[in-house]
Amino acid sequence: MSRSSSSFGSFHLEANEVHVWLLWHDTVSSEAPVMTSELSDDEQERAARFLNDRAKFEYCLTRAALRQILSRYGVAGAKQIVFEYGEHGKPALAGKITEAAKIRFNVAHTRALSAFAFSVDAELGVDVEYHRDVVDADRIVSGKFAAEERHVYRSASPDLRKHLFFRGWTRKEAFIKATGEGLCRSLESFAVTIDDNDDAKFIRVDDDEPTQWKLFDLQVGKEHAGAVAIRNSDAQIVTREWMPDAK
Repeated sequence: MSRSSSSFGSFHLEANEVHVWLLWHDTVSSEAPVMTSELSDDEQERAARFLNDRAKFEYCLTRAALRQILSRYGVAGAKQIVFEYGEHGKPALAGKITEAAKIRFNVAHTRALSAFAFSVDAELGVDVEYHRDVVDADRIVSGKFAAEERHVYRSASPDLRKHLFFRGWTRKEAFIKATGEGLCRSLESFAVTIDDNDDAKFIRVDDDEPTQWKLFDLQVGKEHAGAVAIRNSDAQIVTREWMPDAK
């Protein structure tokens, strides 16, 4: 996995590529200025409302990194990028920028890690999760996961279930972020593989052909899980680490 910063020049997306940038929060000092000058007025106002300094730092870091990365794809200057949001909150590039760049993107963050996924003309979603203790994981699986996923989860030994839960959750979350529906969509309306012996893929999508979609797991270490879903069966993933400019 290569590393880059915004000083390395422009990035280019091929039609069937998914670029994923991973930003580990501990690579940037929480005492450093975190590029608030590149944030929009709305983003700066939201940052000012955070009561927790660490949460504020991670929010500013993630938003500034998104703007910096998009600027390296030629969208616009980091400060000039304008976002719009779908009915359920999915972000997109606003106005003429969208016509010029045709870039689709998605963002996720969790404890210690942010992930940014980019494609050309193909909707996609990304999710990352820290392997925290989820006391009601069994209840969530029973009430939210698809029957195919529940069977694999319940057949696993108790010490493997936490791993399977986060694998399943990130794959499913990536899909509902890609469609833009979020949790308004029933998680039982589609099924993904979660078993160790199966590649990441869709088993069933009730209102679509599962072979039109592709799933990727992110290599994010033992303490995290991550996944990308994209509606492009020919997509190939390229993963890099992002080192932001602090200004």
